Amino acid sequence: MKTIVRIIMAFILLGMCVWTYFYLRNTFPVSQRSPEAYCFDNMWVLGVYFREWAEDHGGAFPFNVSTNDGGARELCESDQDGFAKDSVAIFKSMRANVGEFLSPWVCPLDSKKRAASWDNLMSKNITYRVHLGTNVNVANTNEVLLYCPIHGYLLLSSGDVVDRQRKALPAYPRPFLITKPKPKGD
Repeated sequence: MKTIVRIIMAFILLGMCVWTYFYLRNTFPVSQRSPEAYCFDNMWVLGVYFREWAEDHGGAFPFNVSTNDGGARELCESDQDGFAKDSVAIFKSMRANVGEFLSPWVCPLDSKKRAASWDNLMSKNITYRVHLGTNVNVANTNEVLLYCPIHGYLLLSSGDVVDRQRKALPAYPRPFLITKPKPKGD
């Protein structure tokens, strides 16, 4: 019974996040919002997806979970900077949590085109770079999870989007995050 309630709550929270995302986009029309604000929104939404996925997998992100358990660990290879050479498998492993809604994988200032469907998602449809490592998990909240090479924004494991100096971005609304409360005494 607890599992069913948790699943229902997860879907409700995910629905609220998607609603918030579209509400913010419709509240501030394109002519009034900067590409930086859209990039911030994209990274924030991706952070919600990563954290939701991690909630179902013991706090680990897809690149640290075996493909046998629904992750993408065996399909990930890092470059010299520790970022995934190809993050398609990582994003596709989250499909069950995201549903058919194609998240914004492309920064608004990037010339890359958005994928028309999950089946068409390829590297050429992804701007944001995924940082790999066993230390990149929900518990290590200050670890870099995603990087926008255009704006230099960082998505931390905590779900916060910050600039290169790890300072909060006060110019954009900071929506709520889906997190479990920490036990008292920690």
